[in-house]
Amino acid sequence: EEVVAVARHGAQVRYSPEAIQRASDGVALRAEAGAENISVYGLNRGAGALREVPVKGEEFAQLSVARAGAKEGVLPEIAEEDVVRAFLVIRANSVPFEAAEPEFMQLLIGLLNKRVTPVMYSRGSLGEGDLFLTSNFLATMVGRGDAYYQGVRMGAAQALQKAGLKPLST
Repeated sequence: EEVVAVARHGAQVRYSPEAIQRASDGVALRAEAGAENISVYGLNRGAGALREVPVKGEEFAQLSVARAGAKEGVLPEIAEEDVVRAFLVIRANSVPFEAAEPEFMQLLIGLLNKRVTPVMYSRGSLGEGDLFLTSNFLATMVGRGDAYYQGVRMGAAQALQKAGLKPLST
């Protein structure tokens, strides 16, 4: 019922202080592991098929952004905004259990609360799990690709600007 309230009816969401603290603790633990040269997915190892390949943090961010967003018209778009918004709600609920940066968490909540809905596609590439699908919402978060702002499709950077949201820097 709560997911439907946000996805379909625009109910506002926020993180509890405990959720923010849990994510902050994860960030600190991830940084400690990286400092000790322990392999950490997304920190010093690539994503997907590159999970065993050592990379620097800046390189991982560049790889993620380079992969972000599918070409319009190539794949079938998820036509129902509430389905994409439900995905964002579910994703927002899982983020506190990751080592998520506060800026990422706040922007994700901002997308929901300001009705910025990334254009997402219903199919991805074989063998990458959800990386291809989720790259579309990540593209919106860095101002790439397309998004809907209050039901109107436009470039993601423009949608973020109209909503008063700042894209993540890479």
